[in-house]
Order: sequence, then C-alpha cells, then structure tokens
Amino acid sequence: MWSGRKWEIDVNKFSDRRRIADKDQRTLIDHDRDNNLIGVFAPYIPGLLNWVLEMNGDEATQIIKDPLNHAPGLLKSKLENLIDTNSIAAWLNEKVTYIDSQIFLFTIRFM
Repeated sequence: MWSGRKWEIDVNKFSDRRRIADKDQRTLIDHDRDNNLIGVFAPYIPGLLNWVLEMNGDEATQIIKDPLNHAPGLLKSKLENLIDTNSIAAWLNEKVTYIDSQIFLFTIRFM
C-alpha cells in the first residue's frame, strides 16, 4: 500500500483467515430438534453465563476492550498463528531472545 512517502506491506493481512478443512471442523455450539444445546462448548455454557452475570460493568468493559490481556491462552494462540503464517514473525521468534518480556537481545549468527 502506498502511504505517500513509502510502500507499506501488511504482512498480517491473511494470517487471521486460515481456512480449516471440512473434515477437521467440529460443531462448537448448536441445538437439536428439541432445542437442547449440543456441541463441544455446550457443557460450558452455564458456567460462562454465571461468570458473565457475576462481573461488574467496569470489568466487562476492560475484557471487551483488551481481551488479549485478560485471556493469556488467546494471546498465545494468536502469536502461534502469527509465527506459523508470517515468515518475519517466525524469524524473530527464532533469532530473538526475550528477557523479562521487555528487552530484546538479538542472537544472530553469521556463518
């Protein structure tokens, strides 16, 4: 994309849109003919509803605004997907050492 002074390439453009093969898809949540919930997440719906009803408005707002900070598993999954689909992210993951989640130490070795 041309931004006026330089070309910008959005390397994440397609990383969040990976198609899952039909044979690997599972029913996460649905209902049967009698309107009973079925699927992988069906047993968790009552607990999820209780959790949502117990939280106050400020907490709900924070979770909606910044879900990655409140769900480490979601952040981990997003980063793994980025590393799998983005060669630059994969290179950084392999060549950069993270210290205290803040400082980066490059460990590039030239042959």
